[in-house]
Amino acid sequence: MVLLGLLVTKLLTHEWPLSAEDGVDRFLAAHRVGWANTATNALSTLANTFGAAAVALVAVVWARWRSASWREPLYLVFSVLLELAVFLVTTLLVHRPRPSVLELDTSPPTSSFPSGHTAAAVTLYGAVALILFMRTRRKSYWLLLLIPAAVGVARLYRGMHHPSDVAAGALLGALCVWAAWLSVLRTPDAADEIPAPRTAAGVASSSARQLGATVLIVNGTKADEAATAHLLDSLAAICAQAGRPAPRAVRTTPAEHGAGLAREAVAAGARLVVACGGDGTVSEVASALAGTDVALGIIPLGTGNLLAANLGIPTKPEEALAVLADGADQRMDVGRIDGHIDGQNSGRIFLGMAGAGLDSAMIEDAPEGLKRRAGWAAYAVAAARHLPDRIPAVTVHVDGRRTRHRDVSTLLVGNIGRLQAGLEPLPDAEVDDGLLDLAVVAPHGPLGWLRVFAALRRARPGTANPVVYRARGQRISIRTRRPVPREADGEALPAAARTEIEVWQAALTVRVPRPEAAERTRNAATGTREAERTAP
Repeated sequence: MVLLGLLVTKLLTHEWPLSAEDGVDRFLAAHRVGWANTATNALSTLANTFGAAAVALVAVVWARWRSASWREPLYLVFSVLLELAVFLVTTLLVHRPRPSVLELDTSPPTSSFPSGHTAAAVTLYGAVALILFMRTRRKSYWLLLLIPAAVGVARLYRGMHHPSDVAAGALLGALCVWAAWLSVLRTPDAADEIPAPRTAAGVASSSARQLGATVLIVNGTKADEAATAHLLDSLAAICAQAGRPAPRAVRTTPAEHGAGLAREAVAAGARLVVACGGDGTVSEVASALAGTDVALGIIPLGTGNLLAANLGIPTKPEEALAVLADGADQRMDVGRIDGHIDGQNSGRIFLGMAGAGLDSAMIEDAPEGLKRRAGWAAYAVAAARHLPDRIPAVTVHVDGRRTRHRDVSTLLVGNIGRLQAGLEPLPDAEVDDGLLDLAVVAPHGPLGWLRVFAALRRARPGTANPVVYRARGQRISIRTRRPVPREADGEALPAAARTEIEVWQAALTVRVPRPEAAERTRNAATGTREAERTAP
């Protein structure tokens, strides 16, 4: 930057286009108007020392809040400090007077070259845009660079810099963003990583850190270090045969359930992030991938594994690993729960089902020890305890259509239709139809539950039933008189008397088996229902 400054101020002053800069300054000064004076003053204030410091502080706090590690906040701090250091050194060694026009701001005691406001704005907003882009791969975040562009124009308009000063400031900011990325963000965080498989020479493969590598996020309560290493070795062999970069693995902890790790993987350039665990782990990882084009892979290690079963993903880890290499990518909808209550546009997402009532009480009360020994059958034991429970009155709105229900046992809202043991409460549900399906289960009388089980076992798409009310829509609102237990993808949620659910269409890419293999797996997981339906 110092060499560029010396070229601009010593050797190229009388060469075009630098020789035309004074004309640009005078033109802008002669065409000043009141509204532009106000607007450019706001932009200059935004990028001055105090404004830039405030924006940087907010950005660092935001990055730490959204990230599982300190790498992104460190990247922001390093970018800003690097820009400040280079700027100060340059202004000490390169002296250039301000333009010969009326200045609308008080001149700081530094050289006109380069524009510090522009450099700071490019560094700050460029770094934030890069973080957002690496997380989501959405190019629209680069529109944040319009802010430093406007700051640069404002500095010209207010007579504080020559055009080449602004251009040099923009270049300085861009170089600092790039240098900080190389130093801090380019290499994934090594914390809690399982080492990449070793090559024949005994050296860990460097391709595990290449852009495009697959990342396994393993539920630490479902697989110990030895099991994780076995999964990683198996996937590494598959990737090597396909000529793909070696994968890496990280394990969840009590403090980090997977979403932050998934965001880190996306920021590091992963193109496939694999959730190894139950439905809760899959949902946690997916929350960081929704809205991006990074694919979600699934290795089912949980108790229910409902999403995997409905997508046709095999329950055996070795077969599920093969899907990661040979499967196809499919866009699917996700549900968003409590996303607009009290004006908040956030909420939790779910991929399979969310529920209230018996469904939630069953999940909360299933003993952990029994879940490990008996699998999904543990839920049946917990459900038996709560069969008599009822929600006295429920009001449901589906895309504005209101229905009222009494003595409800459970409500299910789902993106998938099948449960274990061949039960199908939502027979019309499809993961990519842009709709969510609702089932309100209200058994009445001494034979009520027998009718419910019969209705769930012999459910057919498009059919109605007196004990199971069904509806479909994009927005579903559930109101009860008192708070009721709730769950989403097998994870308990706080009890509430109001639940708002909406569909987020085609939000997630998921790696699934090719159609023939998927259908075989679904039939094996949920029972051969066609035979049951055609039986006399």
